[in-house]
Amino acid sequence: ALDALMGALAAAAVAVMLVQGRLGRALDTDLPDRLIPVGVVYPALEIALLAALVGLVAGTHAHLARAIVVLGGGVLAFVVSDGLLVDQVAAAGALQPGTWLGPLSLASVLLIAAAPWAGARPVNPSATTALDLRAIRWLTVTCLVVLVADAVVPVHPTALVLAVGGMVAGLVRSSLTQLHHDRRNRATIAEKDEELTRFRALVEASSDYIGIGTLQGEILFLNPSARRMAGMDPDEPLENFTISRALTDEAAVHQREVERPQIMATGSWQGESTLRNQSGDGPPVPVYKNTFVIRDEDGAPWLLGTIQRDITALKEAQSDVERFRSLVEASSDFIALAELDGTVRYLNPAGRRMVGLDPGADVASTTISDFLTEEGLRASVEVEQPAVVADGEWRGESTLRDLRGGPPIPVTINSFLIRRPETGEPWLLATVQRNITELHAARTELQRLADERQELLRHLVEAQEAERSRIAADVHDDPVQVMAAVDLQLGLVQRQLDTAQDPTATRALLEQMRETVSEANDRLRYLLFDLDSPAQREDVETALAEAAAYVLQDSVRWDVRCEPGLELDETARVLVYRIAKEAMVNVRKHAQATRVHLHVCRREGGIEVVVADDGIGLPPEDPAPRPGHRGVPDMRDRAAIAGGSVTLTNGPDGGAVMRLWIPVSANAD
Repeated sequence: ALDALMGALAAAAVAVMLVQGRLGRALDTDLPDRLIPVGVVYPALEIALLAALVGLVAGTHAHLARAIVVLGGGVLAFVVSDGLLVDQVAAAGALQPGTWLGPLSLASVLLIAAAPWAGARPVNPSATTALDLRAIRWLTVTCLVVLVADAVVPVHPTALVLAVGGMVAGLVRSSLTQLHHDRRNRATIAEKDEELTRFRALVEASSDYIGIGTLQGEILFLNPSARRMAGMDPDEPLENFTISRALTDEAAVHQREVERPQIMATGSWQGESTLRNQSGDGPPVPVYKNTFVIRDEDGAPWLLGTIQRDITALKEAQSDVERFRSLVEASSDFIALAELDGTVRYLNPAGRRMVGLDPGADVASTTISDFLTEEGLRASVEVEQPAVVADGEWRGESTLRDLRGGPPIPVTINSFLIRRPETGEPWLLATVQRNITELHAARTELQRLADERQELLRHLVEAQEAERSRIAADVHDDPVQVMAAVDLQLGLVQRQLDTAQDPTATRALLEQMRETVSEANDRLRYLLFDLDSPAQREDVETALAEAAAYVLQDSVRWDVRCEPGLELDETARVLVYRIAKEAMVNVRKHAQATRVHLHVCRREGGIEVVVADDGIGLPPEDPAPRPGHRGVPDMRDRAAIAGGSVTLTNGPDGGAVMRLWIPVSANAD
């Protein structure tokens, strides 16, 4: 309202000052009396219209509808044309038709008439109704010009009064404006103070590193968390403390060469950095920071602000994840993760190789069933998955499908449930599976060895029984038969003595009895030697020498050589003795040899015994043992039970070679 009043008074004062000469001339001119009121009243009304128009513009700060603008233009054109018309009448004493004032007056009427169709949309939508001190200054200067003009050219008192009224309105307007601004400024300051208090409280309570520094790199403010994070004393002054000092050397170089140029170009930078531990005895602190420009009222860069978060725990977690990933990636097991619906999310390289999946294949398009055989899938659906969901874990065996078309892959399985850390709800299914193809082969081999061992035990029992039968037959055929013969001969001697027959015949019979008893004695000693084993008492070389001397006697030359320092336990000595003795018996019976060499030495973690002769050698084929002849099979069975072997070959220079090898423990010799 004051803006409108001031505008109206200023416009009226200027208008009166401008038209006062023309009104005087109109009154001094010899006009008809009927024209004098027109020459005075019209200008007054036009001044009033002009004042109203200017007051409207000033009061609304040009925030006018199009219709009002058109109407104002018509009124302004009307005032100008009518004023000039009055001036013309005053100058000429009569109305002069045919001048340009006619069309101007007609145009003003047309504008006024067209105003209702111009519409209500504002001409200047961005205009504001806020207080504008510049408009007040211009209107005040206008009123002041009218007052100053009176000192040069006499101004009509009406104009002076209007100008003074305008200035008074302007003073009142300025005073009210200043009061309003003061109240608003005080409210703004109070609001800012409250906002600053809240901001400071938030900054002080934040657990993040919050700092403010100059564009030159000097740090002006650090919140308590920043001081703690950097290892600083809470009351340590920040004088001469710079951004470079706050960072490690590497981070400071990155800040100068990368971060600062981007901050000045775009206004901010985000990324990882490292704070120096100012205490001097702690490790650097990894942080994720957001540094940005703080601008002044004119929008120019003023300060730098930074918010940094300690990511030590995150780095450690990432390190743990990397170590876990490295272990999983390097593992030779099949390791996979899947959704609860069976969609596979991860499969490690070893798992891909195990099933023949391309290293670059996307496993997200596969499911658990794609990697299982029909039998394995049935077990997974019916047993494994329900057990994992119910108990959290399942262990067992299954088979994987070989995508290359190979046979099923037997595996041991350890599947377990992974729960969400936040809620504890079931999240993923994890499985670790190990290829046990070799284990299956080992089981098969172990079973085969067990079967062989059982067969060897059966052969050993048969050999023992056969040995007992042979001993029984030997005792029956030799000593028993001899003793029976001696008994008959003793009966004959007794009858001859009773009948006092020829003593010469008796002596011959007694000599025959002595020879028979001597032969029986030799056979019994041989039987005892066969049953007894010197290897239980002597070293292996001595035992073999005794066996060679007894078995081969003087019919075959022999020699025994043993590696120096070789010592065997009793079990090994007895085994070597029995097999070597059986080999010498075969040489004596079948080889037609004149010489036998026995050699004992260490070889390949065991003991090798070689019995070589210069006889007729082995037959072209190794014949199957005939009933009652189990010498070679028994030798092989004894060696196999001990984990060794017996081989029979022909020697390079003729004759046969028997090689016995048995394993011995590291501390056996």
